[in-house]
Formats: sequence, structure tokens, C-alpha cells
Amino acid sequence: MKSPRIISHICLKDNYVVQSYGFRKYFPIGRLSKSIEYMDYWGSDEIIITEIGKGPIDFINLKNSLINCQLPICYGGNVDSLKDIKKLLKIGIDKVSFNDLLINEPKKVNNFSKILGKQFIVGSVDIYLRDGDKFIFNHKKNKFENENIESRLRYFEDIGVGEFFLNFINSDGKMKGYPINFINNIKTIIKSPIIVAGGAGNPNDLINLFSKTKCTPVVGNIYNHFENPISLVKSCFLKKYGEIRIDDLYPYKFIKYEKLLKRNEN
Repeated sequence: MKSPRIISHICLKDNYVVQSYGFRKYFPIGRLSKSIEYMDYWGSDEIIITEIGKGPIDFINLKNSLINCQLPICYGGNVDSLKDIKKLLKIGIDKVSFNDLLINEPKKVNNFSKILGKQFIVGSVDIYLRDGDKFIFNHKKNKFENENIESRLRYFEDIGVGEFFLNFINSDGKMKGYPINFINNIKTIIKSPIIVAGGAGNPNDLINLFSKTKCTPVVGNIYNHFENPISLVKSCFLKKYGEIRIDDLYPYKFIKYEKLLKRNEN
């Protein structure tokens, strides 16, 4: 398949879907069940759900929100035991993403990978780039850590991470594109697949990322600035690549943008 997957990112704060801006401001969007319903209906290929609040996992809300969803789902946030993971598997989660636990207690993630397999483990790393300096943000310690990111990612891969979710937090919500050169440098260091968030302002940014790095874009905030955004993105992918991961609901070739309607929140 020439074109990339469309991975939709849903950011939760205390079980409520929010739009993030620089990981400092959060604007309320709505219920998780509604967001998943629209991502599924619009034609997303996969969904990542990230809970950034500090409370316990709301397994009931997750289960009820996923009940009619047929897409692959990755969940991250406050997962720190095998018991949590087994509960997530039981309600339909396909992969689990680790951020704080990976950075602060990597041996736990290594143990999960040994039990469940690398294909189940996603390493979520929040990166801040500034004037040539590179930082990983440690949420548990609430600080930026200036270190060799490349060697840290290689270590995470060695202990059992099967896929990396790189989130460029200083680009979050700013829609100015991706740090292509940095991403390509990371690709020379690790062999695992890389998915990338933080920076997309329009479908051309997604195409540029995939064309120059072969990394799959993770799309979140852009959905709040375009009407029927996945339809728009898939139409652009079809025009660029001549093929897409298509479903029966959308004749993407024939979409007329002036007829795209806003989603109904009722």
C-alpha cells in the first residue's frame, strides 16, 4: 500500500475529550463515545486514546465507548500493572502505549513485553526541540530532560518497545509542519515503526511527512479545524498516491468539498 494509514488521536483529560495546545491549554470537545463513533464512521484506520489526567483508568467508560467500534485501538495513560493490561485486552484494546512508565520504570515495560510480545507495546515519547537542543518531557517529574534522545530510544527498543509514538509537544496545536530532518535521523537509529504527532496543519503536511520519512502521521487537533477531516485527508491521499485504505462508505474520488457538512454533536 503506497498511502499511509490514518491514525486518529483522541486526547482525554479526566475521561473528557479535549483539544491540546502545547500540552498547556486544553479545550473541551465532548464524550469519548461520540469521538470514537465519528472516527470510525469517517474512515479512520486506527485510533489512539491517551488519558493525560492522573485518575484511575475508567474501564466502564472505555468499554461502553468501544462497544460498536471495529477499528484497532491503542490505549495509553495510567497503565502500570499486568492486571490493568488484562482488563484493557478484555474490553477490546489491541495495543498499550507507555509514556511515564517507560521513562521512569522501564523494567516494568520490559516485563510486559516479555509476557505479551513487542507487537503489543507502544513507546510514547514527548519530545521538545529548541534551538538545536533536544529534550524529553518527563510528566511524572514535570520537567524537561536534556539527554541523548537517540540513545534513549535505542534503549527503549532493546527492552521491548515494538513501535514508537513520537509527539513533538512544542509543535502541538501550532500546525506548522513536522521536524523532518530530526525524524529521519531517528530512523537511522531504531528499526521499529515510528508514528508521529505534533505539527500537522493540513493534509499536505501529512503527505510531506510520509513522503520524506515513511513514518505514519497521527492526527488529532487538525480534526477541529476542518469539516469531515478524514474524508478530506483520504481524498488528498487518493489524489497523491492513487490508492488508499478504502471502505464502502466513502467514494473519496467524488467528494466535493463545498458539500462537506459539519458533524452533528447531538
